[in-house]
Amino acid sequence: MRPLSAPADAGAKNDFKLAYTASYPPASRDSPAAGWRVGAVRASPEAMETYENEFEDVLEMARALLGGNEDPADLWEANELVGRALRIRPEDPEAWILKCQILSALDDDTAALAAVEMAVRRAPKMAEARYWLAAVLADLERYDEALAEVERAFGQLADDDGWLVEDLYCEKGMILDTLGHRDKARAAYEEGLSQCPDSTLLKSGLEPLRREQIRSSFRVIQGGLR
Repeated sequence: MRPLSAPADAGAKNDFKLAYTASYPPASRDSPAAGWRVGAVRASPEAMETYENEFEDVLEMARALLGGNEDPADLWEANELVGRALRIRPEDPEAWILKCQILSALDDDTAALAAVEMAVRRAPKMAEARYWLAAVLADLERYDEALAEVERAFGQLADDDGWLVEDLYCEKGMILDTLGHRDKARAAYEEGLSQCPDSTLLKSGLEPLRREQIRSSFRVIQGGLR
């Protein structure tokens, strides 16, 4: 998965919280700011400009809380932050992807799927959105659909999506392995390693498949000797 930025230190994290709290009124978890109902923000032009300027900071704070993942309260706070960001820019696909990541971390795969589908709807040619759609579908055990989304993501990789290649091959290998397609899974990991030779993630996925292949060949030899 894509690495998430963490706060530099606890003091910086708390300073941001204080500044954020001063800029925004609190919202209950059931309010539109907390999630799906992303209605218009009723504010003056000056306030709207402030909200726009704060958008990236709000998302960064949510990423920091998700990356730290100290307890479920951090994840709920991150979810509320992303909800507020989406009230400012409801069409932003990266915000919807972040919401998907948070909901997935909260083990709410159904809500995570709804969030990533919003991202795909807004950016259907965005490889990262397709990758997360595949990941959530796999979590929901919808493996054939997940595999199809992985292939779509490969076809939509842009020049600056190099960081995503390792994750896509890993996801493909895991899905194929789960479906019982051991040879195809091994081939996916090997192809991934040809492009990302230092990937410990791909090596750890490939190693048990190689061991299984070796054990299988030994059984064939022993059977022939009998």
